[in-house]
Amino acid sequence: MRPNELEPYLGFALDYPVADDEVRRRIGLVEVSAPGVDATTTIDDLLAPADGASFDSATALYEHLVCNLDERHVGRKFYDDRGGESPSSGGPRDERNTSF
Repeated sequence: MRPNELEPYLGFALDYPVADDEVRRRIGLVEVSAPGVDATTTIDDLLAPADGASFDSATALYEHLVCNLDERHVGRKFYDDRGGESPSSGGPRDERNTSF
């Protein structure tokens, strides 16, 4: 399942509030796929930092899971819609190009 499909799924798959061990038992094997690559992560893996947590809503659980996705789930790395230098270009050439 894609990360953007996760929140609606969590809304109907579980009753809230729910403890992390119940999430693991019921949907821990569900895989979250990374865009553009053959990589998945299970909900169980994403819950690892939650040890003993309880979630009051699907949104709270979704936010926890999304925060634990690794860099393979990031869209365009280093994208800057402001037109600045890319990290691979060596950075600014003079003081006028420095951005804070």
